[in-house]
Amino acid sequence: MHSIVPPGSSLASNYSDKIVLKQGKDGKSRSSVNLYTYFFPTTHFITMYTRTIDIFNSATPYNNSTEEFFYRDIISTSLTTFTDTVIIEEEEFSYRVQQLSFKLTSGDDIRLGAYLGAIPMDRQQGAPTIILPDNHSNQTLAALRQLLRSKKLRSGR
Repeated sequence: MHSIVPPGSSLASNYSDKIVLKQGKDGKSRSSVNLYTYFFPTTHFITMYTRTIDIFNSATPYNNSTEEFFYRDIISTSLTTFTDTVIIEEEEFSYRVQQLSFKLTSGDDIRLGAYLGAIPMDRQQGAPTIILPDNHSNQTLAALRQLLRSKKLRSGR
């Protein structure tokens, strides 16, 4: 699953000081920080491997992380939509962003990867819409839901 970190967003502080958006020749905006998350289901838990690629941080071009969750601890998975601030050329814009998340039995909502897309709240302000090329987020969500259902049915929960 491909996701991005927009400049000035709540996720941006976890990455390099310089995150920029650039509009490609195809008219789509792209971020300088991209995350790629891979899901590895096992018998009792799911492991996620995320590689971060930051084009401005050549000292450590890749940042890798792993997480794992036992199926019994996951209640659901969803695409969570919320509002975040993005700073483009020193101007703040409010965006509606979307992120994949797990709801856990502890009540925690664990957000996975970065943003799958970002749409300006006020399109009249001239802020770009940030929609990734088909990152298969809907297919990933459907596959994760199917996996969780099958694991819950087998365990009787």
